Amino acid sequence: LERGDLPAARRGFLWELEVLERIAAAEPRNWQLQASRANIISFLGTVAERGGDFAEAIERFDGQMRIIETLVRDDPGTVRWKDRLANALALQAGVLAIIGQRTAALARRARAWDLLAVPVVQDASNRVLQLAALKLRLDDAWVVRAEGDAAQAQRLLDEARIGLEKLAKIESTDRKILGLLATTWRLEAQLRVAAGRGAAGPLITQALAAGEDLMARERANDGFVGEYANACVVAGAIAAHGGAHDAASRHWERAVEVVGSRRAESRDWRLLDPLARALARLGRSDECRAVIEKLHGFGYQPLEPWPVGAGPAFAGSEAGRPKK
Repeated sequence: LERGDLPAARRGFLWELEVLERIAAAEPRNWQLQASRANIISFLGTVAERGGDFAEAIERFDGQMRIIETLVRDDPGTVRWKDRLANALALQAGVLAIIGQRTAALARRARAWDLLAVPVVQDASNRVLQLAALKLRLDDAWVVRAEGDAAQAQRLLDEARIGLEKLAKIESTDRKILGLLATTWRLEAQLRVAAGRGAAGPLITQALAAGEDLMARERANDGFVGEYANACVVAGAIAAHGGAHDAASRHWERAVEVVGSRRAESRDWRLLDPLARALARLGRSDECRAVIEKLHGFGYQPLEPWPVGAGPAFAGSEAGRPKK
């Protein structure tokens, strides 16, 4: 899965699920076995999402959620089941957000937040819980921004950034924390540009530096690559707005380079979305339209309109669907 070999990952997870289900059938009250089943089902959901099968992804995450809801009900004294349930809700919310079901996505995350709110306060030293809660805030900021509430998006981003920066001081080499911080800086830069406020440049510079760091490390997964490509797209837009067109083109070319070198036949929206945006900005409209049509075929609806260079069928379309 980390290497992006989805067919091999799917085969491995299906085999493991089959084995676990045989064992769990003999020990139905073994909570850890049930949790392991839910975990493998969750991985299968992730494989489906990254392969562009959003319907299967939602179904898998729903299956994960049902198992863990049973654990929460039957073993209420174990806090980690609430953490696992919050994770299942957040994963499902992530897919709902990119197929146009934003209200449902926000509702799932609100429920996840309710599950984590008390444990996070009671166990302030638990970095796993802290990180999970901060990621909920960051993901919500992205959707809230798409819904047009820039002020609330900024509040959520501020909360996420402050918490993530504190965690980064403790775990300075943690890839996940750095990756989420890069996303926070990139989204804040976009908010500043959209509002006509200054100081977007330093933020996107931080996001690019974090992305370069993650890209240079071993096992930079597609999530890190996609986020770095997004930062390149935003950096290019900021440069172009300031009249630095050569620099803008270099940023967009870099986005195309890192995604293209990653996987030419990828079906992962995290790579294809920034690729389409970079191609549009570079004026490579035919290539851009092909990528967007591929995404549209999966049912993907971007959280912000496609750029003008995407072509008349897509540019400015809120849902990212061709206009009638």
